[in-house]
Amino acid sequence: MKKTFSDFKLLIRMLARLRSLSWMMLLTIVFGVAGYLVAAGILVFAILGALSFVELTIFVSFKTSITIMIVLAISRGFLKYVEQLSGHYIAFHILANIRSQVFEKLKTLAPAKLDMKDQGDIITILTSDIESLEVFYAHTIAPIAIASITSLIFIAVQYWIHPYYALQSFLAYLLLGLILPLLFRNLSDFDMKTYRELFTQSNSYFLDALHGLNITIFFKNQTITTKNIDQRSAQLNQQIHKIKKIEALNFSLMDAIILLFIMSNLMIGIILYSTIQIDFSHIATSFIILSSSFGAVSAISALSTVFSGTIASARRLFDILDEQPFLHENQGSTETKTTEILFKDVNFSYPNRETKVIDNLNLIIDQNLITAIVGNSGIGKSTLLKLIMRYYDPTSGKVLLDNQDISKMPTQTLRNSQALIAQNSFLFNTSIEENIRMRDYQKTFSEVEKAAKKASIHEFITSLPDGYATKVGNLGERLSEGEKQRLTLARAFYKDSQIVLLDKPTSNLDVLNEAVILKSIKENSEKKQVILVSHRKSTTAIADEIITLER
Repeated sequence: MKKTFSDFKLLIRMLARLRSLSWMMLLTIVFGVAGYLVAAGILVFAILGALSFVELTIFVSFKTSITIMIVLAISRGFLKYVEQLSGHYIAFHILANIRSQVFEKLKTLAPAKLDMKDQGDIITILTSDIESLEVFYAHTIAPIAIASITSLIFIAVQYWIHPYYALQSFLAYLLLGLILPLLFRNLSDFDMKTYRELFTQSNSYFLDALHGLNITIFFKNQTITTKNIDQRSAQLNQQIHKIKKIEALNFSLMDAIILLFIMSNLMIGIILYSTIQIDFSHIATSFIILSSSFGAVSAISALSTVFSGTIASARRLFDILDEQPFLHENQGSTETKTTEILFKDVNFSYPNRETKVIDNLNLIIDQNLITAIVGNSGIGKSTLLKLIMRYYDPTSGKVLLDNQDISKMPTQTLRNSQALIAQNSFLFNTSIEENIRMRDYQKTFSEVEKAAKKASIHEFITSLPDGYATKVGNLGERLSEGEKQRLTLARAFYKDSQIVLLDKPTSNLDVLNEAVILKSIKENSEKKQVILVSHRKSTTAIADEIITLER
């Protein structure tokens, strides 16, 4: 069950990631505060210089005012640069770590847990949801701290001029920096969550539409697909329109409040001046300080609607990070002496399903043989392979390899002992050599060629202009089904595992390609245990032993 968190707990978890970069955040805040004070100082000394020029005050000379303004203007640029640089360094550093953690988590959830999740949802988390956290780390934490500190400083200065100014400033900052953001955050919360859900659903649909584009064209369903895309886009636009309306109302109200407080500041100044409590320079200074101080608190208020989306993204992200895999990897590494596989009183049901797929199975799969597993569709043939690979553990009973319960065997040992050739070959959008090596560079290139020759694809590869450096395209789109499957077979030969698992490896191939692949398997299976799942009699003809599964 997913663990749910309140917004406060989510914020605590998000802030905890700043622990190692707290010094950098402190630097961002210090330079940010200094930048706002310098910006306000430029306007203050501009007014004081003008008043000195017309001889209304001699608080500071006109020449001195100009000099200070130049120094402050140069300082302002430097301070802003450092603030932005350090703030975005923090954000991008944390986002990089989060991406790495999410990918590591997905590896622990694969393949069983990921089979239950929507690919579009995962892609949204890896891209859009993580990117939205950049707003929090680069444009929320430091601005809130900067606004709070600068507001206190401005209130202190206003108090020095007159307590009435301090009270007015406090009310303005409280309204713009706290009350207004909370109000519009609550107003936009539901719409932002709805938008994230629609965005995720649209990603899933677009992904399916892209993968099935050839089928769509073949069956002339382009009109229906386009209509569905238009409908989903319209829903997204409608939701964005709702959010923008709330944002527009927020900005309008914020501007009205700022204007109201600026006017009230002038009224307070007139009243205090008429009662000879302050002079004209105090009125001008208070007015400039208040007018120039709204930038920090306005930035917080502007984030209120965006922050709702950030919280929604963070919750989805932490749901993934908190997800528990069905199985936990066993550490260590050992070597297997034999490849005999024993199913002992095995029962198995898939998670969240009541129907048993395997019921009290006892089975020995001998080593150094090609063993075919046959049976009706849905009988559990592929499930047997998943249990051998430990994608799942049996509901009860044991699966033994080399007389060891594989649920307790070091995961690395189990992975090293097996190679898989599935029905649908997955190839990465990289070179043929990389697809065979799978980042295993311990062997020489001649071993790559040797594996390709065993798979009867070496001659095809060398006929290509770029040979083994040829890029296969997205999902191997530049290769035929037979070429892709033979490349996958070469990958298995290169790994040189003791156990080779084949899950309907020729079901998508024509007779010629099937014959080539079966011949390669038969000729290169000496001292290996090959377990073959298939519906085709022609495929199982190479088997030394055939096991038939029945209800």
